[in-house]
Amino acid sequence: MRCGRFLWCLGMAGSLVLASSCSSWVRASWEVVRGVYHMERNHPSEALGAFQLSLTDRDVYPYGMYNLATLALSLGEYEQAELRYSRLLEELQMQEPEAVPQKNRELLFRIWYNRGYVRYVLENYEGALSDFRSALILKPSEGTAKRNLELALKALEQKKAHTGTIHSMEMSRKKDAGTVLFEYLRQREGTLWKSPRGEDTEPVPLDY
Repeated sequence: MRCGRFLWCLGMAGSLVLASSCSSWVRASWEVVRGVYHMERNHPSEALGAFQLSLTDRDVYPYGMYNLATLALSLGEYEQAELRYSRLLEELQMQEPEAVPQKNRELLFRIWYNRGYVRYVLENYEGALSDFRSALILKPSEGTAKRNLELALKALEQKKAHTGTIHSMEMSRKKDAGTVLFEYLRQREGTLWKSPRGEDTEPVPLDY
């Protein structure tokens, strides 16, 4: 998977270089490749610096941001990763997979797929389901995304079942507690006016 990601970024950068003679575009594209190289070799500081440098070009910016989010994911900073993926989707104004242009399909697939994974880890199973579905609209034959969709659906069903069980147990405990209290009050009320066992129970004349 890591090799595939590196080759994808390398191919993306190569396409950008061939498509433009703009020096800032070339430099930013190279920083993306350099950042992925360091990320694959567990050099997070170097990768972070390279990806930040890649943000200087408008056209390369989405790829730099995507890799910044993926770097956070690889470091276990899941909340930060989700925030960056979500921010990138907002900036790309791509909330619906059906509206994704062909040239952006691979990048958007990766964003939705990875955010789905992050949300699954964070136990936001409904969000994960939505993201995996969006990813599969772009790549319907992607087997790993299908498997993750099934896992997210199963986890959501188990969570709902568990929540329902806890709710039932809480209601049962409240009912039992109420029954015990009522029984205690009933017994208390019944014995409040009874004389203690063994004491004289003969009537006492009123003192006028």
